[in-house]
Amino acid sequence: MTNPCPISAAASALFEARAQAGLAKYGVTLANAGHDAPALLKHLAEELADALVYVTALRAAMEKGK
Repeated sequence: MTNPCPISAAASALFEARAQAGLAKYGVTLANAGHDAPALLKHLAEELADALVYVTALRAAMEKGK
């Protein structure tokens, strides 16, 4: 079934690409990496911090472009 929404189709493709990149880099999927809950929360916090940096940079760029 083809996804009728180009935005969600792009997001799905991104998820697949990230899964393949992770498998190539680490040799395992997240499902079988053996991380416990505290380790997963630590990784999540680090990723969210990175996302906040990107959001802040984008907001600054948008303000400059006003």
